[in-house]
Formats: sequence, C-alpha cells, structure tokens
Amino acid sequence: MRRWQDVQDEIDRARRAVQAHARRDSDHRQIDELAARRDRMVPATPTRPTYTGDRFAATDSRLRGQYSIDLATCWQPLWLMLPEKTRAELRASRARFDAALAGSVWAGCYAVLGCLWWPAAVAAVVTGLVVWRRGRRAAAVHAGLVEAAADVHLRTLA
Repeated sequence: MRRWQDVQDEIDRARRAVQAHARRDSDHRQIDELAARRDRMVPATPTRPTYTGDRFAATDSRLRGQYSIDLATCWQPLWLMLPEKTRAELRASRARFDAALAGSVWAGCYAVLGCLWWPAAVAAVVTGLVVWRRGRRAAAVHAGLVEAAADVHLRTLA
C-alpha cells in the first residue's frame, strides 16, 4: 500500500506542476509512465491485505464507477448470456488461478514437512515463490477477462 501511495503522490505532484506551468509532452509522458507503474501494482487504491484481493476489488470498483453496477449481483445473469467461447476463456483463466491456489497449499505442506526434513523447506520456498508469481499473474488475467466480459456484454444484459 505504501509503494502504491508513493507513486500516486508523485503523479499528483507531476499533475500540479503541469497545471501550474506550460504543458510539455515530456511532463505528460512522465505522468503516463508513473500511472503505468502504479497500475502494474494494482489499478485502484489498495484496500485489501493481498494483491489478489486488491486486483479483484479494483475490477468491482471500476465496474461500479463506470456502469453503476454491483458485479456480484449481476454476474450470474451476465454469465448465462455470455457466448460459449467467452465462458470457456473465463473458465480456463479461473482454472489457472485455482491451480496457483492449490500450489500454495502444497507449499504450506512442504513448509510443515520442512520443520522435520530440511530438503522439504527448500521445496517449500521454491514452490512458494513459483506459486506466488503464477497466482498474481493468474489473478490479473482473470480480473481483466471479467472486466472485458462485462464491458462487452453488459449492454446486452441491460
């Protein structure tokens, strides 16, 4: 949360400087680069204890702000009207996310075993790092696909 807020503060300072002085393309590029850096962390203000929670909350927040909808309420009707190709892609991305979650359980089991046998502790660290990276990537992809599905098909649902 602290890193995200630091980058957001930098963006705010750069925007104030652009408004106070002559607008230069280099200033706008700097703001765009800072915004891209911030959005790689999480696209909305962090409010959850984990990246995954923040990423999914950002999806809900954006859809609520843009369309004034509650994603949890309208997801089931939206799911029923999605084309099969879109549903298959959403299922596949969710399966990748679920696999990462299952991997974290394995990492935890290796960690417990590592208390008794040191090679298992090494396996726990390696598995944990791999799963952490895959889980973050899978959460971002899945959240992006949910947003895209809502953007494309929400009008039909309405």
